[in-house]
Amino acid sequence: MPLPAKTGSLGGPNPLDKYFDQPEGSAATGIQIMVHARPKVGKTSLAATASQLFTPDTPCFLEDMLFLVMDADGLAALESRTVKGKPAQVRAHTLNMLQIWGELGFVKGQRVLREKAGEIITKHPDIEWIVTDSLTAMDIEANAAHYDNDSEADSYTKFRMVLGEHRMFHSWIRRLGKNIIHNVHSKMLSDLVDDKAEKKRDILRMAGGGDIVPGLTGQALPIYQKDISAQFYLSLDRSGARSLHTLSAKGAEAGSRYGHLLNAEESPDLLAIQHKILAARAKEPTQ
Repeated sequence: MPLPAKTGSLGGPNPLDKYFDQPEGSAATGIQIMVHARPKVGKTSLAATASQLFTPDTPCFLEDMLFLVMDADGLAALESRTVKGKPAQVRAHTLNMLQIWGELGFVKGQRVLREKAGEIITKHPDIEWIVTDSLTAMDIEANAAHYDNDSEADSYTKFRMVLGEHRMFHSWIRRLGKNIIHNVHSKMLSDLVDDKAEKKRDILRMAGGGDIVPGLTGQALPIYQKDISAQFYLSLDRSGARSLHTLSAKGAEAGSRYGHLLNAEESPDLLAIQHKILAARAKEPTQ
């Protein structure tokens, strides 16, 4: 239920209202994929496989991808990639959110994000994918901005403000009409020692068994979930082989629109998964 309208000290609109009940805007036409994994498992490298220009063992420039860089390590690993000892760097269009947040702060930085990303997409119309790398890093910055720096609001209002940041970001990015990949730092529930984790509302389940706790503020996941085409958990075994596990929500809510059409374990190739989703979409009745 939405919070009642608040007023400022002079009886006018409260500036906090912008964080609550953001309009969704028009629906995105692209597909949206969410990838969960621990840090340094290879979410950024997996995102690169969605590009039609990606080559697995030679250097490449992904003209069709824009990375919103929110973690320091992910893109650096791609740009220094080697395969069998030979250079195989992967480069793409980037927007360094770490630098923007550091210079302007989070709230103003998010406004600049929307402006600069729009400029990049206009200048490079071949961009088909936008990668949030990672959504967890944005969540951490939003919490720091509102919990640590805003002493006037009560804790519930601060919590709503963080969710409001997610609503504004989700509403903006879906209106771009591009394909989207959201990377999230998440863990297996069995790996958490805090018993309270079992009471988290936002728990995802592997198709083959096993629960995942998303690395996001509670109740943030559903903001994105209704538009997600597919969700996955990326794991890494001791030999260095990666496995991509299809996820659903734990409980009655669907975890993703097309998750039931995917295998419990898919090949770590997002371009192939995109083709599966588009094939399923083509069979849907037109409205």
